[in-house]
Amino acid sequence: MISKIIAHRYGQAFIEYARETISEDEIIEQAQAFFDLLDKCPDFYEFLSNAQITFNEKCQLIDKVLSGFSEPFGILLRLLLEKQRIDHVHEIFEYVRTIRLRDEVILDTLVITRFPLPQESREQIQRSLEGRLKSKLRLRERIDASFLGGVRVVVGGDVIIDGSVKKRFADLYRKLTNAKLK
Repeated sequence: MISKIIAHRYGQAFIEYARETISEDEIIEQAQAFFDLLDKCPDFYEFLSNAQITFNEKCQLIDKVLSGFSEPFGILLRLLLEKQRIDHVHEIFEYVRTIRLRDEVILDTLVITRFPLPQESREQIQRSLEGRLKSKLRLRERIDASFLGGVRVVVGGDVIIDGSVKKRFADLYRKLTNAKLK
């Protein structure tokens, strides 16, 4: 509950401040680029959240690594570091993305797979879901090495399709344990 309050407070303040200097599309693009950076370099997040590293050292790294990002983005990260809220950065930018998409009536859709999907498959999934949900979607893909296979689709935070191998095994197990023997 506290994470949601923090995400809302910082996310809303960031949106209001950032809108004065950059477009909303740039806000979303930079948030996504930051997520991508964290996915590719988990050590970066570990560095930022390490209590033994000084605030100034963290700020110097932010300046070097995020030199292509906007000023509001850097200010937010420094503020999160200063207030010791960097552990909420994912929730804050997820809030920012959700608010932006809600304003446009575009549903944020996450497709989770073990391996990257070919572009044709991504487009097919998007067309199918847009027709089914009667809404535009912004499709994101997350690769999860712990996934055995299949696909899970999360739209607006709710799982609507779980075609993962794990879910299929769970369904099969449930059917077998509930089956009556003759």
